Amino acid sequence: MTVAAGIGYALLALGPSLSLFTAVISHKPFLILTLLSSTLAWLMTLIALSAVWRAFLPFKTAAWWPYALLILTSVAFQEALRLFLWRLYKRMEEILDAFADRVSKPRLFITDKMQIALAGGMGHGVAHAIFFCISLLTPAFGPATYYVEKCSQIPFFLVSEWVGVVVGTASKREMKKDGSRQMSCWLLNGNMKKRKRKCKNDKHHSCDMNYYSALAFATIHTFSMVIAFNGYSEGKRVDQYFAPVVHLAAGMLTLMNLASGGCMIGIPLLYGIAILTLAHCGKMVWTMLTQNRSRVGNVLY
Repeated sequence: MTVAAGIGYALLALGPSLSLFTAVISHKPFLILTLLSSTLAWLMTLIALSAVWRAFLPFKTAAWWPYALLILTSVAFQEALRLFLWRLYKRMEEILDAFADRVSKPRLFITDKMQIALAGGMGHGVAHAIFFCISLLTPAFGPATYYVEKCSQIPFFLVSEWVGVVVGTASKREMKKDGSRQMSCWLLNGNMKKRKRKCKNDKHHSCDMNYYSALAFATIHTFSMVIAFNGYSEGKRVDQYFAPVVHLAAGMLTLMNLASGGCMIGIPLLYGIAILTLAHCGKMVWTMLTQNRSRVGNVLY
C-alpha cells in the first residue's frame, strides 16, 4: 500500500460528497452551518446509542440477531433525529420568512428549502463515512494491505471504503501490529512484486465486524433527507416512510457481510438501494420544480 492508495480510498468514500459540497454547499455559509450542525447532531445520537449498548458490547456470540437489534435501535435513533431536525427546520423557516416579510425581501424559494435538506442529509452521510470508515484508514498508508477471511475477494481497506467497519474484539492497533485472526497480508517489496505472507494467528483475538457502507450510506443519508423533508412538508406518506424503510433495509443488508463471501452479494444490493434513493429523489425534485414553474407561470399569466 502507498500514500496514493490511502488517499484514493478516502476519496472513494468522500469524493462524491466533496464534489457536491464544492458545487452546492460551499457558496452559502448558512448551508455550511447546517451541515456542521447535522454532523454534530448525528455524532450525539451515536454517543447516546453507545451509552445504551456499552454494557452489552462486544458481543460474545457469532449469531446475527444481536447485530440486527443493534442496527434496529441505531436506525430508530437516527430517524427520531431526522424528525427532530425537521421540526427545528420548520421553526427556523418561519423565523426566516417573518424576517423576510419585515425587510420586504422574498421568502425562501423551493430550491433554498431543498438545499437546506441536502446540507442536513450530507452532514449525516459525511459523519457516518468519517467515523466508520476514514478512522480505519491509518494503516492503509503503510506497506501492506489486509484480506479478511469472510471477504477474501476484496482488500480490507477497499471494503472499508465501501463498507465501514466497527471492530468488536480486535482493536485497530492489534490489526496494524499483528493482524486479526485468519487474516493475510499482501506485502510489496522494493521491486513492486507481490508476495504473500500469513499474518499472526492469535486465537485470543477475533475480528467480529458489523459492516456499514461508507459511500452507499453517504448517498442514502444525503438524499433521503431531501425526500423525508419533502414528505413532511407536503404530507406525502410515501416519502415520509421511504427514508426510514430504506435506511432500515440498507442496514439489515449489511448483515450479509457476516457470512463468508456475503460481501459479494451484500455490497451490490446495498448500492442498488443507494441508486434507488438517488433516483427517487431526482424524480421527486424534478416533479416539484416542474409544478412550481407551472404555478409561477400561471400567476404571472
